[in-house]
Amino acid sequence: MNNIKNKFSSCAKLGAGLSLAVALLTLQGCVSMVKLVSANQGAVEDRVFRVKVAEGFNLFDKDGYEASDTGRTLFKSQLTFKVYGGESTAEQTVPYRVTRVSAGGTWEWVTVFNNGPASGNALAFVNDDVPLLKDGDMVDVYAHKKAEVSLKDRRFWTVIRLVCIAEDKACLKREKTGHRRSYGWIVQPEGQFDASKLKVSPQMDLSGHWLPGKEPIRPAVPEGATVEVTKNSGWGE
Repeated sequence: MNNIKNKFSSCAKLGAGLSLAVALLTLQGCVSMVKLVSANQGAVEDRVFRVKVAEGFNLFDKDGYEASDTGRTLFKSQLTFKVYGGESTAEQTVPYRVTRVSAGGTWEWVTVFNNGPASGNALAFVNDDVPLLKDGDMVDVYAHKKAEVSLKDRRFWTVIRLVCIAEDKACLKREKTGHRRSYGWIVQPEGQFDASKLKVSPQMDLSGHWLPGKEPIRPAVPEGATVEVTKNSGWGE
């Protein structure tokens, strides 16, 4: 009995840092957890979801903006990397922009009955041309194909565009109109996104500072105006 309890305790600690929430009570050992997380990726793979940037895992600064030491934070935990391919080196983890996104519930088309993410939260790399992110932004996220997932190669979940900045309430309301979910609906179905156009390159140094010329810029909010945030071109719109 003690051995079973210790095994469950170890898995629970590992699950706490995973990018996709799972029902730990249904698991029997860490091997089952790895299988379930793999199934989660299969349920959402090769689609683009519209989701919300959400505070979590200490990836934001005190004002809610994307911090320059997010890679260091992720490297310290190593939990997600251990599930998807073992230990990572500092160079494989630290220099890259990482954020947390949430569907505010299950992702569209996905339910717990097909092993989809139960809470809709995920860690995501950030593509190079995406502006500085903030807690509350609306973004589009690509879920890589299950067979190609590799955190060490920055292939997992990737923020591909900033749709509405958190301060632009009119944009947020307009984009959510007509959708049953606040966040988490599919904007590009399976097979419609060209993942070869993604570029996730080092943006930070190993001490947690932006590299020269690499610090992302935050779109301004003109006083009294609704900002039209420019979408990235070439993504299949």
